[in-house]
Amino acid sequence: MKVNFIVENKGMFKYLGCSSVAKDLYKGLSKSKSLDIKWNSESKDFDIAHFHTFGPKALLYKKGFKGKKVITAHSTPHLNKENLRFSSLINFFYKPIYNSFDHLLAVSNDCKKQLIKEGMKKDISVIYNPVDTKKFSFDKKKREKFRKKYNLENKFVILNLGQKTPRKGIYDFFEVARKVRDAVFIWVGGIPYSFFSKDYGKIKKLQKNKPSNVILPGFLEDIVDAYSGADLFFAPTHNETFGLTQAEALSCNLPVLTRDLPVFKEVYGDKILKGGNNKEFISLIKKLMEDKKLRKKYSNFNSFVKKNFSVEKISEEHIKFYKKLLKE
Repeated sequence: MKVNFIVENKGMFKYLGCSSVAKDLYKGLSKSKSLDIKWNSESKDFDIAHFHTFGPKALLYKKGFKGKKVITAHSTPHLNKENLRFSSLINFFYKPIYNSFDHLLAVSNDCKKQLIKEGMKKDISVIYNPVDTKKFSFDKKKREKFRKKYNLENKFVILNLGQKTPRKGIYDFFEVARKVRDAVFIWVGGIPYSFFSKDYGKIKKLQKNKPSNVILPGFLEDIVDAYSGADLFFAPTHNETFGLTQAEALSCNLPVLTRDLPVFKEVYGDKILKGGNNKEFISLIKKLMEDKKLRKKYSNFNSFVKKNFSVEKISEEHIKFYKKLLKE
């Protein structure tokens, strides 16, 4: 069985979660003796072309490909509304693009519901995103290094990681930081879509006038440094298809507080803390800061992540999916 991974991983796509997920999955599948798998091969002599992003590379490869074409729907139209400028124009193309594939892979059942709601007519299967639990694991030395670098000794550190957009909750993050001044808030990430990001100018201005207890280090080469160095992962995101950073944080045994969304109930259940608004976030953060037992209760879920989202498990699910796809 020959499979080609098609992934746009240059420029603004380089730092996106879908690109890193594709890399982890590719590494896992490469260990399988039943697969001959390649990464962005120009050859079209494959049984399956598995797309993880859709851009110029994907468009060129898709033309004339005779095998089965499948795309993992890391992105859906409802995510773009508070993520990108001109989202209504961009979202117009989702339906014809996704419906041009033989099969869609949703990264959660909630994601599948969104795809159906948006008019996707092709068959949709659900496979969760993989997490490299060996890589995403608490490291005491990395914690010490990170905290020393940013002068965080004896500080309660609250971390978020992702694009600085309204969808990811950038405004909520800053507002909560202003109300909880005895903690340090760190947002790792940038604005990869630049001018095309929603509220680009407004967010650039927000960064310049950030509270004194907010640190914005940009992109980090090793984000496990940040996961290990923090005391709480706080992601007030408004929409997700899976919540990859939540899984990575859990894998590093970091307590997670995020917005009360249906997808998080499905994927993480009671393993994470959830709030509906900033008042609830502030209340939960203060409780966690004061209560070591509560932090400990939500701090040991590496085994949960390994059981449900390990690269090995998700790779096996993909192999089963590929075999089924070729029989259709």
